[in-house]
Amino acid sequence: MREESGGSGLFEGVPRDVIEDLEAGSPRGREKRRRSQPGRRPTRKELDLLVVKAINYHLPEHPSRFVQVVRELLREEGYDENTVTDKRIWESYERVVRKKWARDHLGVTRG
Repeated sequence: MREESGGSGLFEGVPRDVIEDLEAGSPRGREKRRRSQPGRRPTRKELDLLVVKAINYHLPEHPSRFVQVVRELLREEGYDENTVTDKRIWESYERVVRKKWARDHLGVTRG
């Protein structure tokens, strides 16, 4: 059984652990939402969607330019392009092609 706070007032009948969480500032029972903040690092899903967008609408002629195209899209969407490595972009490209969200127009994946 939980120990409830004693005394009268606003927190009467509220369990002590809930009060401690509120005082500590922890978001109990709420999910943290990612807000679109300028200069933040994109999640895996966000990067995958940008890679699909790059493949479908901004496909370069040569694979060597693909990373630059994705970085430009990151900048346009408000992300910090310096937080994403070239390797992460190519891993995302491979994952998108493997899941058949887009075709391998650049011809860089095996299979």
